[in-house]
Amino acid sequence: MQRIYWQEWEKVLNRMGLKPLAYVTMAAARPLLPIAAQMMAVGYPLIKALNMDGHYSALIRMLDDEETADQFRDYLYKEGA
Repeated sequence: MQRIYWQEWEKVLNRMGLKPLAYVTMAAARPLLPIAAQMMAVGYPLIKALNMDGHYSALIRMLDDEETADQFRDYLYKEGA
């Protein structure tokens, strides 16, 4: 799985003070992440029209894959969540 956006996402979460919340949410709501990804996929045509599809589609793919979601959660922890 590509991790090209992970550092950017981590910086945004950190800047907004949401990094600890993102880590805890990903750990606690792990079984719900694929469902969240499917709900996000419904809104994908709108995001694509706004030229924001790169990050958004990568986020959907990451949340839909349990192993990759766990890797991103661990990445946030290693980066000081």
